[in-house]
Amino acid sequence: MELWRGELRWPIKSSFVEYVRRSGGDVRVEGGAFVDDEEFAYPRGATDSAWLAGESPVGSASFVGSVRLTGHGGMLDVTFRNPQLVFDGDGARLVVQGEDGALIDFASCEVGTPLVRDDVAEWLGVRVILTPAGSSVFNGMYRPYSEMDSLNFTLALGRTESPREERA
Repeated sequence: MELWRGELRWPIKSSFVEYVRRSGGDVRVEGGAFVDDEEFAYPRGATDSAWLAGESPVGSASFVGSVRLTGHGGMLDVTFRNPQLVFDGDGARLVVQGEDGALIDFASCEVGTPLVRDDVAEWLGVRVILTPAGSSVFNGMYRPYSEMDSLNFTLALGRTESPREERA
């Protein structure tokens, strides 16, 4: 089944976000992202090709919006823009867009099996492990392979054929 609509919810690293706020920094959401119950929420984008193959997601799911954390007179400036989950077997890569538009392979995710109900597939408590490139987004503040806060995402189930089957 093709997956469409949905959202990604992720507190990023709550201790880091709290540090930015306590130190007088700024946390901004833009482009469709919003804050809900201490999590940053990104709605589903239109430029992806995710579908379920059995219980595993395949393809990629894109989400829109950005979360920008700034502080220390501009010395701290971290943005998480237009995240994407690129599925690969039981896992996924979390990719974010950098300031220059380049895609950054930010973290690996342990996706697992979704909970499916009312035509919605929901993944809860997905582990997020920082990559070396993700560590550089934080200027090395967090070492590669450090665990970030877990994320949740939901995708509504759509048609019963994958985009590849429709094109054949």
